[in-house]
Amino acid sequence: MKRALSSIAALAFLAILPSSASAALVAHYTFTSGSFASTAFSGYSASTITETGFTSVNTTTSAPGAGAARAITLDQLGTTFGPDYYEFTIQTSPAGGTLNLGQLSFAYNASGSGATVQSRYQVHYDDLSDGAGFQELYTSPLTNSTTDLTATVDLSAPAFDNLTGGITFRIYVADGSSDSNGSSSRIDDIMVDTVPEPSGALFGLIGLGGFLLRRRR
Repeated sequence: MKRALSSIAALAFLAILPSSASAALVAHYTFTSGSFASTAFSGYSASTITETGFTSVNTTTSAPGAGAARAITLDQLGTTFGPDYYEFTIQTSPAGGTLNLGQLSFAYNASGSGATVQSRYQVHYDDLSDGAGFQELYTSPLTNSTTDLTATVDLSAPAFDNLTGGITFRIYVADGSSDSNGSSSRIDDIMVDTVPEPSGALFGLIGLGGFLLRRRR
């Protein structure tokens, strides 16, 4: 009876444990001193961020979060997207390894004339190993305020597992009025992380649970 209770207790303990360790950062981009600074973590490389198609780009202190951010004032309405985007590429270092991504996130907000500035963002990606070109991944709903947002895009789908050639992301941003009205959207603190790996403690406890079950039999 005691052996059976021990097994049940061990399995109950396993059930309440977190299933994985925390995710590891692959790359982090922060806007400082007039440009984006890129940080790649051990085992990875991160390109600089390029900006394409924007009508006007400037720095701002009215940023999501603390410090400065990159502000875009453009004449694309919040309901449409054109050729205005940020682009960056992430690979393993040394090249030839595999990427298993978990999440893309960034700080984002909008401002301009009036309290109901509309803006939205869209994310595309290009798996550099398959030759398929850019694919649309996510389009956000319209945001109708200047509230700071943390934009989070899930990368846990099979399309982002075992990437051998690296991956390029494009983040499109559209605001809600023409640039003559002073409307702008802002972006900063871009991060890409990996799929969390199961923790060593969890594996050990799973083994303990199996051992106790075998003892019970």
